Amino acid sequence: MTARSRPPIGQWIWAAILLAYFLGVLVLALSGSLERFVRPPSVPLVVLASGALGVIAAAILLRRSSGTYAPQHGFLVFLVPVVFVLLGTRYTGPPTAAFLGIEASQTAAAFTGGGWSPSSLPIAIIPEAAVGSVPREISGVDTDPSISDFDLIEFTEGLFFRYYSLLYEDRSLLEGRTVKLRGVTGREPSFDANRFYVARRLLWCCTLDASLLPVVVETDRTALPREGIWVEVTATVSSAPFRTSGGETVIPLLLAQSIREIPAPEFEFVFAF
Repeated sequence: MTARSRPPIGQWIWAAILLAYFLGVLVLALSGSLERFVRPPSVPLVVLASGALGVIAAAILLRRSSGTYAPQHGFLVFLVPVVFVLLGTRYTGPPTAAFLGIEASQTAAAFTGGGWSPSSLPIAIIPEAAVGSVPREISGVDTDPSISDFDLIEFTEGLFFRYYSLLYEDRSLLEGRTVKLRGVTGREPSFDANRFYVARRLLWCCTLDASLLPVVVETDRTALPREGIWVEVTATVSSAPFRTSGGETVIPLLLAQSIREIPAPEFEFVFAF
């Protein structure tokens, strides 16, 4: 491209502004900080808008003065915002079936006003073959009698997903036990007045495909914790019936002994391994 065929300086400035906006949103989205500025339902829209601006900026940089485009001079630059848009708007969930080797029908649904929705708060039911991934100390009373000696089972960052899976896979191992976990609070319209959930986000590949891992908590407090704050909950593991579109099912329920507000951690995600 010669000097005469380059876009005017004004177009370079506009392209730089659009690319800066696109790159700023990209950094926020991949770091998990975008939800600090916009509501979670609006994240795909912001990603789509910023990706479109990135495409426009790339097109400006590739445009000749005659009005035609020359992709051979920067085709990869053009693809970056396109891939970003695809990640943010189409790939909205973790590859649960591929990663864990489970059928789609085994993915438990989550709590909504009209029943359970598999796209809202995904809860993976781990197949029986995956029990070996559970830590030895809670792998079973028969294989490790020390489970009955624990006074407190703590859902640490490294073990959160494994303990969480056990709640849904074999709740009897934890039934009646005291557990401690930390997470962000939330509620669903279908919840009873004295219930809320505490959740951590499961990171698979990047923050755009992180899944929510909620556990329902019941408290005798007159006022529930505010939504969106981080708390530490000490509770007793129980269970309760929950209404779904197909009838009733039984879900794990934590009966709160204490609830304490804590600062949000620097890294809010947990891993499956």
